[in-house]
Amino acid sequence: MPIESVVVVLSGREEPWPTHGSYRTSPPGEAFSGVHFRIEAVYQRTMAELASHAEGPETVGDMVLDLPTGDLSTWLATLNDPAP
Repeated sequence: MPIESVVVVLSGREEPWPTHGSYRTSPPGEAFSGVHFRIEAVYQRTMAELASHAEGPETVGDMVLDLPTGDLSTWLATLNDPAP
């Protein structure tokens, strides 16, 4: 079974992060050994973007870890709203 690694970035630079990255543990010149991962810079996303990336209520914790309390309340309230 494949495993997808995700790095969730909660704060940082203004410049957008790439969507994917890798961390090499093998020496240069050798075959790649390490990990490839997806980067989710949640602090650089709007509520609408977070909503479009969430795959269901079970992913809310993964996608909105750094939201202020008011925004988190708004996010949670929208989960029960019927789709437009």
